[in-house]
Amino acid sequence: MKKLFYFLLLMMLFATPVFSTPSKTLIPMETPKLPVDRLRDALKVPFDLLAQMPVVYHFHEKAPDRFKEEQKVVITDYNLLVLVVEKRSTSAQNITLQGARADNEGYLLLNYDYAKKAGLITEQGNFRGNPSTDTFTYQGKKYTIVDVEPVGQLVDTFTALKIYYKT
Repeated sequence: MKKLFYFLLLMMLFATPVFSTPSKTLIPMETPKLPVDRLRDALKVPFDLLAQMPVVYHFHEKAPDRFKEEQKVVITDYNLLVLVVEKRSTSAQNITLQGARADNEGYLLLNYDYAKKAGLITEQGNFRGNPSTDTFTYQGKKYTIVDVEPVGQLVDTFTALKIYYKT
């Protein structure tokens, strides 16, 4: 009886089914997308449509000179297509004898994968720049960076990079 049991077990494990014949009309199935992947793809569409404003990001980096005696600042420019959100405010602190001065502040919004391909984000997922020294040019005006934060976390990665600025 044991031999019959082992024989049937081996037949079930290693034998091919007798009744199944391969069909030539089989279509290879695509791997189904997870809901997170579908959502990530859907979030790329607004960036492709709306984030089309040209901005030149000036990345300031300290590098030693050729004799390694002094640090000099090397400026690398990145041409980016981003979504610019501007907020104009006039506060009581900005009122002078000449009148009220409006401050421009806001943020740049760009796709996280696009920023990674452009070189603004390292392999570890950290921002390469230094917000205290970096600037960018938009429509001929130079703005200073206040803060940078990744936003829109989906499971394992972020979907956008938000760069706050002021004049």
